[in-house]
Amino acid sequence: MKNYYACTISAIFMALIFFYSAEKSEASLPLTETIYSLLEDEIEFGLKQEVIQTEKFYRTDVVGLGFGILANLSAWMRFQYMHDGILKSKKGDVGDFQVKLKYYIGDYMGDSIHAGFLFFFRFPSGRNAYVSQEWRNLALGKNEFRLGPYFQFDLPWSVFLHLNSFFTFREGKSENFYGGFYINIFEKETWVKAFGFNPNKEGTFFNRKRLGNDYFTFSLAVNTDRLLPFVPFAEVYGSVRPGKCDSDTNALRIEAAGVNPVLLLSGGIRYFFSRFTYLGLYGVFNPFMQEKFLRGIYGIEFSMQY
Repeated sequence: MKNYYACTISAIFMALIFFYSAEKSEASLPLTETIYSLLEDEIEFGLKQEVIQTEKFYRTDVVGLGFGILANLSAWMRFQYMHDGILKSKKGDVGDFQVKLKYYIGDYMGDSIHAGFLFFFRFPSGRNAYVSQEWRNLALGKNEFRLGPYFQFDLPWSVFLHLNSFFTFREGKSENFYGGFYINIFEKETWVKAFGFNPNKEGTFFNRKRLGNDYFTFSLAVNTDRLLPFVPFAEVYGSVRPGKCDSDTNALRIEAAGVNPVLLLSGGIRYFFSRFTYLGLYGVFNPFMQEKFLRGIYGIEFSMQY
């Protein structure tokens, strides 16, 4: 009987350890989306402070809120405030408001491959980077819509590989971003332009002439939970604008405009106090150190779920 109880307790303990470990590998990373999602009615609260290096140093304070909407659908909102210094600052301003939706698609190949789909929205609450140099590379001040799949591959020795492939639609300098959609079903134009999805019609959201500011992003990350409660990670991020944007935009020293392509490297570590709470440190580095562009990000983050 004692052996029975001992085996039972050991099995439960190992199951808890496995479940605990699996949660840690899934938490989203600074440059990479992961399969991490929230269950229905769960809430996540996050705080992040970053020192951002361009030609000078800035500090940003970020507050994030996440919600489990449905079994496979989660949503996050992100609020940002920017400072023109690390410790002391003479001025500050709000950054862009961001919303992301993540849909968990499912598991494949004997539960070793996991997939999801991202919908990301940037709303221009920050300063317009097209017309103002202030806060450039911290806030865009223009609409963006990003979508695409993300994957996790479970490798031997508790190592996890994460892969993203997204396409971002960015608002042009004098463009009505959401004006490319047509929703009045009583107008012929709506049907001819297929609600704005017809790329061959002038003025639609997917018209080829509007693609000059749009770009692809790719990221690859690896982490492991073999060192629990510590979870180290490393990332590679890249972006490229395949089209040709207008000359004014092409001169701007921002991603997918005057700086194209972009390559960033990241590394960090997180300490998990429990399944739902962690504290992390990370750094993002630009190996090419382009002039008047992002050179580095040095961040501390805290997240708890309840």
